[in-house]
Formats: sequence, structure tokens, C-alpha cells
Amino acid sequence: MVVTKGFKDCLEIGNQSRPRIFDLGIKKPEVLYDCVLEIDERVTLEDYAEDPERNITAVEPGDSKNGLSADLVKGLSSEAVRILRRPNKEIIEEQLQQVYDKGIRSIAVCLMHGYTFPDHEALVGKVAKRIGFSHISLSHELMPMIKLVPRATSACADAYLTPAIKKYIAGFQKGFEGGLGSESVKEESGSKGARCEFMQSDGGLVDVEKFSGLKAILSGPAGGVVGYALTSFDAKSEKPPGVIGFDMGGTSTDVSRFGGRYEHVFETTTAGVTIQSPQLDINTVAAGGGSQLFFKNGLFVVGPESAGAHPGPACYRKGGPATVTDANLVLNRLLPDFFPRIFGKNEDEGLDVDASNKVLQDLTEQVNKETGKSMSVDEVAYGFLTVANETMTRPIRSLTEAKGHDTSKHRLATFGGAGGQHAVAIAESLGIKQILVHRYSSVLSAYGMALADVVDERQEPESKVWDIVEGKNESLRIKIEELKEKSKQALHDQGFGDKAIVYEEYLNMRYRGTESALMIVKPEGKDFAFGDAFVEQHQQEFGFTFPDRDIIVDDVRVRGIGKSFQGLDKSVDVQLKEIKPKDIESGKKEYKRTRVYFGGKREETPIYKLEDLEVGDRAKGPAILVCPMCTTSNAEVFERRYPVILREFSLRAGSGGKGQHRGGNGVVRDIEFRMPETQVSILSERRVYRPYGLAGGEDAECGLNIWRSDKMLNGDGGEIDDVVFEERRINLGGKNTALMKSGERIIICTPGGGGWGRVGDEKELRAKDKDPKHAWKGGSHANREDMALQA
Repeated sequence: MVVTKGFKDCLEIGNQSRPRIFDLGIKKPEVLYDCVLEIDERVTLEDYAEDPERNITAVEPGDSKNGLSADLVKGLSSEAVRILRRPNKEIIEEQLQQVYDKGIRSIAVCLMHGYTFPDHEALVGKVAKRIGFSHISLSHELMPMIKLVPRATSACADAYLTPAIKKYIAGFQKGFEGGLGSESVKEESGSKGARCEFMQSDGGLVDVEKFSGLKAILSGPAGGVVGYALTSFDAKSEKPPGVIGFDMGGTSTDVSRFGGRYEHVFETTTAGVTIQSPQLDINTVAAGGGSQLFFKNGLFVVGPESAGAHPGPACYRKGGPATVTDANLVLNRLLPDFFPRIFGKNEDEGLDVDASNKVLQDLTEQVNKETGKSMSVDEVAYGFLTVANETMTRPIRSLTEAKGHDTSKHRLATFGGAGGQHAVAIAESLGIKQILVHRYSSVLSAYGMALADVVDERQEPESKVWDIVEGKNESLRIKIEELKEKSKQALHDQGFGDKAIVYEEYLNMRYRGTESALMIVKPEGKDFAFGDAFVEQHQQEFGFTFPDRDIIVDDVRVRGIGKSFQGLDKSVDVQLKEIKPKDIESGKKEYKRTRVYFGGKREETPIYKLEDLEVGDRAKGPAILVCPMCTTSNAEVFERRYPVILREFSLRAGSGGKGQHRGGNGVVRDIEFRMPETQVSILSERRVYRPYGLAGGEDAECGLNIWRSDKMLNGDGGEIDDVVFEERRINLGGKNTALMKSGERIIICTPGGGGWGRVGDEKELRAKDKDPKHAWKGGSHANREDMALQA
């Protein structure tokens, strides 16, 4: 990391936040850099924002003050910047060369006030490029916003992540003859390539050449937000209800809100690292199917500890602890009939209901002993589910009620593997009347990637007092138009015409003397009425305003959107209105019945399989609806619904890591496509890094996604005997979208689970620990990333 002299410890010090202030053993997050290089340079702002007299210095080059020989220049934010010390180019080159000679190839540059005066950062970048650094992250290019620590952390995160991502992308691109990206499809390039775009954390797609690590941190959940936003919200309705996204998985739950426009945050903390980058406002809570259940200090506690893949919930037959999954199984809300037989020592058994009953029975005995009550196993299991549901409703209230929205006037869009098990209880707790479960609920993030638009973000700092007099904010209007022009050109380069481009205009505004800035979008139908919109939103979110204070504009932002999705054939509201409900006759279309516990007693509950129902069928509750897309799809149902042939669906032998408890094997799906052209999107994890073992267990095999096609080497296809084909296999990577032709196949090999517990010869194991491919505990973050890629 390259910083201004005197600030080498800025990231070590951080922002002094203490999220776990009462913990006896505080574990600080590691910094992302290997070393720090201090540059002897310094600039400062001539004026200060809290000046009660609001003095503004006229910028005149060659000015001096207090005996200091310094230049006075105009920054990007229109503020007067005084250059106290200019950097020495020769000394910088000598310093960077020493770093380069140590083997470091990626650097992050963040200098004081670089957001408004980037010249010194740009100079360091030029010198570093000439020396040969392969990646250079300049803070003013990534996110030109004030606050040194988040900006420096953001630059370090980008320098840490982007080289690994670029290395992966380079290997991926080698499998395509014509290349990938917007440049490869231009006429001057021969138009032999293919467009390739990646999902960003802000919910937009970006060309492969512009993809960076800083904007990839929450790209997975972002796809899910796009998926439900475009399929569950009807902008054409007179008063469309907002939509709350509820994505529940095995270890955590992601919640978000959509009310016609994606809601972004610009400063977030992930794994203890605070970064500045536009991200969809997604709140994550450590409550999922694998969250452990405890009874502590007289309280029912769910998580944040997770059973993970190993040993997993007790019902996985690996001696795991009680989890949310076990509680659902005990109450008959999960049905073993619909789970694959992949559990147990030989991975050929179903879920172990008896094991779930035993761990819940143990908890029940503990509860009754410590409280003096006589609760049943059902009551204890239901109590834990109630606590889990309440844990998951809190972040939803933070996104709605805490920002002035009425939660009950929303729809709940549920997806993820475990969403359907808790959606009704969550909706009931929040007063929500309607739940939407997408037919592709378990793969909605991948579906959202296929629907997303291409986005170009532009932002510049500003330091201007908002003038309430109409027509007095012309400089802001001009800056917005300049950013729109830059964004338009970038989208033109990616093949979008003017009619396909729309813009969202924002001003980042706050009251003088406060730190709570709000990113205000330009109101529709009103000409530049940002001031009124800010006052209204401030009142809505905080419950008060400051009528006598100035409003300060800190940043100007433009979001250029290249529209690639024009909407559904029929909106969700139209589809709902067209449904003609008809009650299912008692005993008809039922798979079977079971006794399920619902808040006080067990009730005889019918089970329906989605494929056995028709549009408009209405079941009287309580009932259980089983959707094949929420778990592993049934092979016959898969081929019945889609124009594909499932060539293989089998266990991936040996993919689980070795250990006292061997990790579970992944699966292999070989899917052949039958249509002339089919757009396929895949969103998967663990395709580069192995799922690691615990307590001495070995790592599992990575996953792999292969695009298989046959290339004709000779002949014209008229006579089969004359034609020779060559099989081609292309690694699709973890996240991608591709256009498959008839006969082409995608082979999805999911990763195994890491092993648990040390086994084998101790001498051999110690030798393996010293092997760089396995040495996860030694060296820097960057070294470990590089070792993992090589392995």
C-alpha cells in the first residue's frame, strides 16, 4: 500500500469501531497488504466546510500563505487545494523499485485528499506502470469519495482481489477462439468473439475487461435481488407494492428491498473490512438451515455458529449438533422422502430423523432442568424456530420501518433452499399478506444475472451549498451532463444505442454539521428538485429536518444503464389477476398426509407436489407444497419441463475430503440441450478454491463447470460417414452466461465437502503442512491466494 508520509498505520488503526466491545479476546481483522510505502507529499484544503462565515478562497496559482511556498489549485470538488509538498519522482521510482524487487506485483495507492486532487496518485501510478507492476489500484479512480480509511481499504481490497480474478478470467478466455468481451464483437475485430459480462455488487453487468475485485464482493446475492425485482414488482401498476427479498440458505439469510429502484449503500463492512463502493443494500444475518441451537442463560439461542457441511445437522448422520434443519425435521416440516440418499458413512442413506429427535430431546431435558418447566420436544423445537424467525425479521424491519416504509404494504419474495420453510411465519410476523415463490427460487441469483442490465457508474466529488433559488445550481447540472456524456460513450462502446440507454442522476447531500449524507435520486417529473427530495427523505428516515441549516452537496453521481431486459410478456400483477382460483377437493391431488406441528398442536396436513397441480389450484391450509426447484430436481420432472436431456446424474466419487468423517461427495449433472439456441446462466462457488477441511481433515475437490461441444473438422455434414468431429471442452468458471446450441452439453460437477478430523501417518501429515499447496496458515493473504490458484 502506498500512502502519504505519516499515515502508514491508518488501516491498522482503522476507524476505532468496536463491534464486540465486551469480548475478552478481541481478534482484529488482518490487513490486506504485505508492506506499506510512504510517499513524501502533502496537500490540504484551504477552506473548511464548517466555517460559519462561509469564506471561499479564490484559486490563484502561485499563491502562498503563512510563509509556505505552495501552489493553490482547484480540486475536482471545486474546492481550493493547497499543495504543501510535491512528490519527488526519482525518490518514488527508487522506493517502488525496492518493493518490486521483493516480488510484489500489485499495489494500492491512496494519498491524502486524492479524491479531489488526484495528480499525485496519478504520478505514482505512472511510475509503477513503467517499473512493471501488473496491477495498480488508484483510490481516486475506484471511488472518489472523502474519508481516507475506507478509500485506502477499498484500494487495498481491489489490489488484493483483482489480480486473482484477472488470472482466472485469462484462463477462461483461452477457451474461446474469437475472444470475449465487447471489443471482440466489433466489426473491426472480425466479429468472431462473444460478449461476456460479469455481475457486480451494484446489481449491474459490466464488460469482462472492466470487471474488478472491488465490485465483485456481493455479486452473488446481487443476482438474486435483480431476479426478484424484475419478476415480482410491477412498475406499471398504479400503486405497486414494494417487494422484500428473503433469501435463506444453509448458514445465513440475505434480505433486501425493492420499491421500483435498486437501493444502494456506498460504505459497507465485510469481514471487518470497510470499503467504499456502490453495493445493493443487502442485510445478512447468521441464521440459516445449519445454524446451531443452544439454551444459554435461560434463553433460546439460534446461531451465529453453524454446523457447516461437516459435520452438518444431526440428521446428516455425522454426529452433528442440533440445528434449525433438525427442528424443522422433528416437527415434520421437512420430508425425508424428498431428500437424496447421500448421507451416512457410505453416503447411501436418507436423513436420520431419530438423530434429530435425540439432539432435540437432549435440549428439551436441559431446558426443563434449568427452568423447572415441563416442555415437550415439539414445544422446544417450535420455540427455536420462533427465535430463528425473529432473528430474520430484524434486518427486514431495518430496511423498511427504520427508513419510514410500512412493512405490511410489501410483498415477500422468497427464494433460496430454505426460504419456503420459514416464509409464512416471517410474513405473518411482519403483517405481510402476500408471498411470491418464484418457480426458479433455488437458482434465482443465476436467473437474475440473465435478466440484468449493463451499468456504467460515474461519480465525482463536490463541495457546494445547495441553493434553494431555482436556476442557481447550474454548475451541478453541467457536471451531471458531463458525467452522462462519459457514461453514454462507454455504453456506446459496448454496443448500446441511444434508445437503449437510460440514466439515473444522483446528488449525495447532507445538512451542514452532520455526517449522515443521503444519496438523492432526481425526482421523476420534476426539474432538478433535489433539495425538496432531500428534505422529504431526511424526514422519512430520521423523523426531523434542519430548516435553518445549509444543505451541502458532497458528490455528483450518474448511473448509465444499457437496457438488455425489456420486461416480462405479462407483469406479475397481470398474471395474478388472470388466475381463476379453484379450491382443491379434499383428498384430491395429495401426495400423502402427515402430522405437522403448528403453534400448539400437531395437525393432519396434506402434502402437494407442484407438478401435480394446475394454475389456479388453491389449497386450504395448513398444507405443505413441495417444489422440485427448491431442492435437487427430479430427473424426470426436469426433462418434462425443459427441452433438455439429462445424460447423467450421479455422485462424484472421491470428491469429498478425507478425515475421521469424510466429506460428502459432490454430484455430476450432464445436461444436453435440444433447442437450436438456449441461453444458459450458472452461478456457483468453489470453482477455484477447495472447500477446506477442519480439525486436520483434508480439503475437498473443487467444483467444475464444463461446456462440451463438437467441432466439425471436415465434410459438409451431408454424409455422416464422411464427417469427423473433435470434442471441445471449455471451462465455464463459477459464474457465467453462455448461448448453447442443439446437441451441446454442460457438465456440472459440484465440489465435495471438506473432511473433518486428522487421519493418517503424523509424519506424512506434517510434510503436507509444509507443502505450499496446503499451507493455508502461513504467509500473507496474497501469497495464499496465489498458492491456491497454482494448486
